Amino acid sequence: MTFELNTQRSLWNQALVTLAEKDREAEPELAAFLEMGRERIGEHGLDIGCGFGRHTLAALRMGYKMAAIDFSDVAVRNTHQLLLSEGFRADVRCASMHKLPFRDARFDFAFSWCVLNHGTREIFEQAISEAVRVLRSGGVLFGFVMSQRDSRFGRGLPVGEDCFAFTEGPERGVCHYFPTERSLVASLQRFSTIERLKEVVFDGEENAFYHPESRRSCHFEFIARKH
Repeated sequence: MTFELNTQRSLWNQALVTLAEKDREAEPELAAFLEMGRERIGEHGLDIGCGFGRHTLAALRMGYKMAAIDFSDVAVRNTHQLLLSEGFRADVRCASMHKLPFRDARFDFAFSWCVLNHGTREIFEQAISEAVRVLRSGGVLFGFVMSQRDSRFGRGLPVGEDCFAFTEGPERGVCHYFPTERSLVASLQRFSTIERLKEVVFDGEENAFYHPESRRSCHFEFIARKH
């Protein structure tokens, strides 16, 4: 199987409709990052891969100034609608994470929840590079990405190095790259100092909604500060 951006966009548009039924509130780990406050992470933020806008909205509610991108036009429309319905406005654009449409040093912080590893290793590394590029010096990047201890690693259709397209669940056909801790650290340390890196494990029925073939998912949670 080969990776084609337009095909992935179409598949992600379909997956979002199902995922949005479940993903309505901000994830606790991301909420905890935002609760670090403006003194530690700044005021202007970017949501990379906003989906239907739940995390952008959470940040706006906490007083941050936000922009957001998603390469799904369905996601961008729904994020616009959600924010307007809640009385907020933000710069929400349809764009790919590996080619961000913003100038250098535009933001104080950026975050991405389970998005950076949607693609090949090359796109993953480009996405991290782009995320850091749009941060000011000292800016902070929060990420949550799959690890190779996840039970889905090595399953599905191979797409590239450590990259597989799922064959079950709402993300069927969507490509996922599984970095090692070493490769993730190498990608981050090119541009930043790692302030937090830990592996988070989810088990049980909650995970089965997203991936019925799996009962355990493992992710790296990281916070890195730009040099």
